[in-house]
Amino acid sequence: LPSTISTAHKALHANLADLCQEMSSLLGRFRAVCKDVHKEAVAAQTSVASARRALASTFAAHECACQAADEVLVERQHGRACRGPEVDPWATESQLVQAHKSLGKLLDKERAFLRTAFSHAKELEAARLDVMWHVTVSTCDSYRAAAVPVHIDLTGMAATADAQHPTRESGGSQGGAHLRLQELQKAGETAADVAAALAARQAADIQGCVSELYASPEIVKQGEMQAWDPKSSAWHKGHAVLTRSGFLHWIKGDISDPGQEHKDMFCLARCSFATGEAPLISVEEAGWVGARLGSALGTALMPFVPYTQVRKATLQAPSVEECCEWAIAVREAIAVAAGKRSHQ
Repeated sequence: LPSTISTAHKALHANLADLCQEMSSLLGRFRAVCKDVHKEAVAAQTSVASARRALASTFAAHECACQAADEVLVERQHGRACRGPEVDPWATESQLVQAHKSLGKLLDKERAFLRTAFSHAKELEAARLDVMWHVTVSTCDSYRAAAVPVHIDLTGMAATADAQHPTRESGGSQGGAHLRLQELQKAGETAADVAAALAARQAADIQGCVSELYASPEIVKQGEMQAWDPKSSAWHKGHAVLTRSGFLHWIKGDISDPGQEHKDMFCLARCSFATGEAPLISVEEAGWVGARLGSALGTALMPFVPYTQVRKATLQAPSVEECCEWAIAVREAIAVAAGKRSHQ
């Protein structure tokens, strides 16, 4: 028996030497993946937390804008003409939509990272089970080859090797390692399905917010309008929005896309209407130190930044009739916003 065991151990030592190197390499991969996953997880969580803080800050700015606009409306309802608010509630509501969209993108990125991390974990676990199975099989084969002369029954060890195979069915009560791997796979698929459903629901909510945004009672008039870009000497398609708080907005592109941001905004309380040939409309904002929508969305910065320049917008309506309607609406809005009239 000692001679048989000695023979088995010699063969086993040779077989396990290579497996030991393979296991050491696998351990290095485990450590590298864990390090990368931890680094990316911290970055993803930091980005999401920052976006949530920016959303809270944007919401606070929206509350302030609504309160200021309500105070102006109360004065006008009492027949008192007063200057329009400096911040448009509809604009801050639009920025809330953008902040929600930015947060949604980061959450989608985090979910994608989790799916990738789980895929790496599953691959590494399958590789670990495969190495362990080869260790058991090598041990069993070495003892079987050395024990043939003494007819030692190694059926039990062979059954153990089969049970440890990561892809082989087992009739034992414990079900085998393949069952554990299948359970891990099932858990990952369930988590991925839940995450996909949540992402789809959030995307639908964002689209709903966009629809509600352009159906807001804050809007006095809206419609398709091209804007002239002096830098490129070209007209750009977009959508113009006139709000009851006295602001004229122009959004470049298709407003049905939740990703569209405000290209420009004019506070009509500081604007004058420039006469022009239909279907062109021109407004000029005086060089008054104020605030307008900033471009840094998804940050902890306030959504408004100061400016002092004189700005001019030249818009083109689809027809002369619509141009006349816009001209009347903008003139009246300028008069109300400047405090010359109490209502439109």
